[in-house]
Amino acid sequence: MRERLAATAGRSGRLFALQDELGRTEAALSSVMATMRQQEAQLEAAERDFSSGEAARRDAEEERRRIAEIRAANKAESDALRRTLVAHETEQARLEATLRDLRMRVGGIGTRSAELETEVERLDAFETPLAAEQDALTRELAHVSERLADLEGEEKGILARQEVVEARRAELSESAGASFLRRRGGRAIGLLRDLIAVPPELSASLRAALGPFHDAVVYLTREDALGDATAEPRGGVTLAVEGDSGEPAPSLDTERSLLRAVRPDRRVRGLAAALLSEIYLANSLADAEAKSRAHPPAQFVTPDGALVGASFLRTAADPDRRLDEVRRLSAAVDRDLAALRRGLREGRARLAELTERHADVTQRLEEADGSITIAAEEMARLQAERAMLSREAEIVSERLSAVEAATAAARQRLNSELGDVAELPPLPAAPEAPIALRVEVEALRRERSRLEAGVEAARGQVQSMAADDPIALRQALHDSEAERSREEQEIARAEETLARARSSYGAATDRARAVRS
Repeated sequence: MRERLAATAGRSGRLFALQDELGRTEAALSSVMATMRQQEAQLEAAERDFSSGEAARRDAEEERRRIAEIRAANKAESDALRRTLVAHETEQARLEATLRDLRMRVGGIGTRSAELETEVERLDAFETPLAAEQDALTRELAHVSERLADLEGEEKGILARQEVVEARRAELSESAGASFLRRRGGRAIGLLRDLIAVPPELSASLRAALGPFHDAVVYLTREDALGDATAEPRGGVTLAVEGDSGEPAPSLDTERSLLRAVRPDRRVRGLAAALLSEIYLANSLADAEAKSRAHPPAQFVTPDGALVGASFLRTAADPDRRLDEVRRLSAAVDRDLAALRRGLREGRARLAELTERHADVTQRLEEADGSITIAAEEMARLQAERAMLSREAEIVSERLSAVEAATAAARQRLNSELGDVAELPPLPAAPEAPIALRVEVEALRRERSRLEAGVEAARGQVQSMAADDPIALRQALHDSEAERSREEQEIARAEETLARARSSYGAATDRARAVRS
């Protein structure tokens, strides 16, 4: 029992010691808590002041930044407006120059169009007499061409008549001997009349003296004459052969011999002498008759072709009247043909002149028409170009008006709306953070934590030792309730402090918003 009492007394002593230690620790904890609450209140006030200072500085910095941004934006906009204004002024100058050029070109086109209209009117006036002249020339050309066609038809008729007349004259003028010589001229040397040269005044005398031999075809040999006669046994042609018996001479020296008055070809001298040696010239038919009586063997011929012999008398031969008629008809045809051809030459010359004049007038008309066509085409092109330039000038004018309006708006904007903004507000001093209070409060909090841990440990020991003591238990309950009451008071004060902090924060926020606006 004593041992239990001793043990109980020992536990009670330790319990009392622990309770004393617990009381001291709780007192220290209360002191620390009081000090900590005081310091926390100071720290809270300092933190509020620090937050307010930082908020004011941030608001000032934000305001300065906003003003700087506004200034930068205004400067950028001003620079952009100046560049835009310069661009608008440059564009305006370019458009004004373009508009002047377009109006000048439109004016030039109008002047050129007026010149072309004047030129077309001049060409029309120039063409009118030319067209009338061309019509007159065309009618005259048709008339002259028709007349020439008639004359050419008449010429063909006259040429046909001429051919008929020439054929008839050739038929009448060509003797039987000449025709035979033309057909068989290979062996013969020619007609006898052509081989004897005679003066013109004795041609009729020679014709009468030769008689049928005047148209004789002369051969050098009899064989040649016989061959041609055999080939053409008909036709009544006299074929004479040059003899080789010599050349008889005239027997009457007192009379004029016809043989001595002519000059026969050397190839027919013998034949001519045989035919003409005893034929003499007389002045008239009575003279020929008297001389024939005086010289009977001889024959006498007059200049007009009368031949008188001892036993005959042949009068002068009349020219062939048919041949004369044909010759007169041929001369008339020649005259008609000459007159017709003169008319043809004159008509053709007139036709050539008219054709040349008509070609010249036509060419001038074509040139005038070409000039009118070119002028009309150029006028059409100029009208289209003028319409295009007018439309372009209208577009440029509208664009110029728009640029002028934009330039005025940019200048007004630059002069009126981009004034200087307010000056930068002063930047408040940077608030100083309550570092010392923060450190002191943090140290007090650590001390509180340590003391609370000690109190808890001591309470645990006291509770474990005083579990069996009702007085101790009641005391512990009383202490716990007191501690709970204090803690609830602390919580109420903390909530009150939090409400004041929220109110201060809301007021600071409202002030900052007011400053920003």
